[in-house]
Amino acid sequence: MNAKQILLLLSWVVTLGSGAPAADEVKSVPSCNFQPNFRHYSGYLNATSQAQLHYWLVESQANPQSDPVILWLNGKFKLPALRRLVDEP
Repeated sequence: MNAKQILLLLSWVVTLGSGAPAADEVKSVPSCNFQPNFRHYSGYLNATSQAQLHYWLVESQANPQSDPVILWLNGKFKLPALRRLVDEP
């Protein structure tokens, strides 16, 4: 990872760490018959003038104000990548 990529990554972390936009809060998930006990957000961050990156921010179940933030990076946005996010400890 070069310096430009690291700087871009850090700016995204600061953006997400300062709070996701209220409009990006996920209120319901299709085919999910229960309400999760955490808040989560899904949206896009501008990477360039022509490209965006998708994000999914899941708040801590315990104390989102003081618990650490974990940044999950994966090269491809596919179901197996999301499954690893949910399955891994």
